[in-house]
Parts: sequence; C-alpha cells; structure tokens
Amino acid sequence: MEERYVQYLEKAKMVLRQMDPRNSNSISHQEIQLLRKQLDEKDRRIKDLEVTKRKFSFLFSFIPIERI
Repeated sequence: MEERYVQYLEKAKMVLRQMDPRNSNSISHQEIQLLRKQLDEKDRRIKDLEVTKRKFSFLFSFIPIERI
C-alpha cells in the first residue's frame, strides 16, 4: 500500500512541476512574442498591399478596357 502511495505522490509532484509557470514561462513567452511579431508584420504587409491595390485600381479606372 505504501509503494502505491509513493508512486501516486511522485506522479502528482511531476504533474505539478510540469504545470509550474516558472519552468516554461520564458520559453512560451518568447514564442508568444515571436508569433505576435510575425502577426504584426503580416498585418502591415496586408495593409501595404491594400493601399497599393487601391492606387492601381484608381489608375486603371481611367484606362478603357478593350474587348478582344
């Protein structure tokens, strides 16, 4: 009975260690920062492309399209 208790206790300690934010917080924080930076960069590129699209669509609105 005592061996089983010790096994459960060790398993509980291991689970608590894994859940401890101090162990993995720096890694996950770095990953989150990297993902946020990538998302910001993609948003910026999308906005730039939208602005470019508006400029070209304005320019092409004055050019008549010829039918083939």
